[in-house]
Amino acid sequence: MRSIRPQRLGEQIQADLSDILLRELKDPRIGKVSITHVEVTNDLRLARVTVTPFGGQGDEQRMLRGLMAANGYVRRLLGKRLRVRHTPEIEWRLDQHTGPAVKMTTLLTELERERDVREAEE
Repeated sequence: MRSIRPQRLGEQIQADLSDILLRELKDPRIGKVSITHVEVTNDLRLARVTVTPFGGQGDEQRMLRGLMAANGYVRRLLGKRLRVRHTPEIEWRLDQHTGPAVKMTTLLTELERERDVREAEE
């Protein structure tokens, strides 16, 4: 049976990281980031944080490199907020599920604009 503690800690980490990324980081490589999921291992030593660029735009690899470069700083800030003996290591991951949805939304928006332009010309 899986403990509820990793799930609760993951929810707290997601809230705290969202705030840290929004207010504390100034790295232009990162930009605005949306945290889509946090999974904490049963031993509470590792947090797998799934992220996507806010609005689905931007260079995802560049954003990921910026997050990895700021990992120590972010973990230190997170450690000050969490009430756990050991602050979990942070493993950043790109959300592979939102990419296709964002592309589809962009294509549908472009098609709608083209339709509106054609209707205005008629």
